[in-house]
Parts: sequence; C-alpha cells; structure tokens
Amino acid sequence: MKQCSYCGTKFDDFLNNQILGCPYCYQTFEVEIQQILEKNIDFKHYKGLLPDKKADSSSSVITKEFIQAKLDSAVENEDYEKAAFYRDFLKALERDNQKNKYE
Repeated sequence: MKQCSYCGTKFDDFLNNQILGCPYCYQTFEVEIQQILEKNIDFKHYKGLLPDKKADSSSSVITKEFIQAKLDSAVENEDYEKAAFYRDFLKALERDNQKNKYE
C-alpha cells in the first residue's frame, strides 16, 4: 500500500477520511488523486467559477480592499514602515490596473 514518507498517511486513509496528512501527500498520491478527479470531474475543461477577466478584476478588488485595510491599521498603530510598504503596494496595483485597462 502506498504511503507518504513524510507523515505516514496511507492512501486507504485518504480514501476513508478524504483528508491528506500533509502537503507531501499531494506529491505521493498525485497519480491516484488525478485519477479520482478525472473520474468525478471534467477538470480538464474547468476554468473556474468566473471567466478569466472577471476573476482577475474580482481578485484585484479584494486585494485592494485587503491592502487598504492593512494600510489603515498600520497608520493607526503608527507602524510607518509597514504603512509605506502597503501604500507602495496599492500604487503598484493601481498602475497594473491602469496598464491592463489600456491593453
């Protein structure tokens, strides 16, 4: 029986519990997991829940909101080094969004 050399999880354990023991299990059981996915999901054609452009813009908005909250928190805590990092990060995101808008 195939077993993860890092954590000791056996493939039967995974089949019974549907939980892998560690990140190395994905490498150890890669072939078996892929076979399971191929049987149960048409994942070769799966593109995600959103089309590419919508997924990109959606994740960008979330990222901007998240980084803005981090920036606000850093300023409130007077951690100006972190605040400068988050400010620069937001500027870079905005630059990328403007660049993508005109491509």
